[in-house]
Amino acid sequence: MGFTQIEQRLTTDIGLAISEQTTLRTQIQTSETQYSTNTTQIAMLERMKAELELDVSIQADAAKSALAVKYGDKINVLKADNDALVATNKTRYQNLEDAIKKEKDLRESLVNARNAFARGSISN
Repeated sequence: MGFTQIEQRLTTDIGLAISEQTTLRTQIQTSETQYSTNTTQIAMLERMKAELELDVSIQADAAKSALAVKYGDKINVLKADNDALVATNKTRYQNLEDAIKKEKDLRESLVNARNAFARGSISN
């Protein structure tokens, strides 16, 4: 192999090396651009996710409030009804106790009247 052939071979190899470097630089630049794009998208998606989580949290709070209003009034009405029933039943229990005492007193009066009739203190 003569010098000219060696020179041509080396020149060709240098050209291939330069071409490979150019390809690698292009690939590196493309990768760096993609990395930057991905990083930007990640940041944007994380922000959107945080906003959605906050929105869902706010909506959940709003839904809880709406349910509290919607059912709270019904619950309060039912509680008021129950309070009224308790008060009414207390009165009824007192009336029942009074009726039992009255019955007991009347029975005692009947026993006393029978005893008095039996002794002859009362006549028909």
